[in-house]
Amino acid sequence: RFDKASLSEPFLGEDGFLKAKVKLTKPGIYPYLLSNGIVRKEVKLPEELFKESVLTSLNGAPVTEDHPVLEGGFVKSKNYSKLVRGVITNPRIEDNFIVADETIFDQSLIDLVMQGEKREVSIGFKSAIDLVSGEFNGDRFDAIQRSIEVNHVAHVNKGNAGKEARIILDSNFNYGILQRSD
Repeated sequence: RFDKASLSEPFLGEDGFLKAKVKLTKPGIYPYLLSNGIVRKEVKLPEELFKESVLTSLNGAPVTEDHPVLEGGFVKSKNYSKLVRGVITNPRIEDNFIVADETIFDQSLIDLVMQGEKREVSIGFKSAIDLVSGEFNGDRFDAIQRSIEVNHVAHVNKGNAGKEARIILDSNFNYGILQRSD
């Protein structure tokens, strides 16, 4: 599973690392393309998404360039050295979003982000799918995501959340703020 948001105007710290405060995901209904070509609308309910176990899975999650292709699309101990470009820390809930701090260490990925590429981010996660349909905030869904566990946060060329998300630098230039409205 992948959820996506986007970045703009990231900034570099004195150490050369790209640092940002990132809004990663929020409760809502998200479309997922199944292997049979059908799009299923899955809901992330607040009581599932905001569990302490989800935040724990995000703390220390690796940042990658694109989603891994091998290992079922996950970062694991046997492939991390080829994939990890940074780290997610301090995940928390703010204004109905899961927010975290991101640091990218890899100069190649930093260059791509600074050049306007790879500015969108996408969380890679696994979840149990409860095939129960219903309604959330007036919209219909086909299934509920439960037991959400984040594996990584990938920088991608284009995500499905559109260009509404952006980083706004704070007055101290310590961290940017990623805003997402979808």
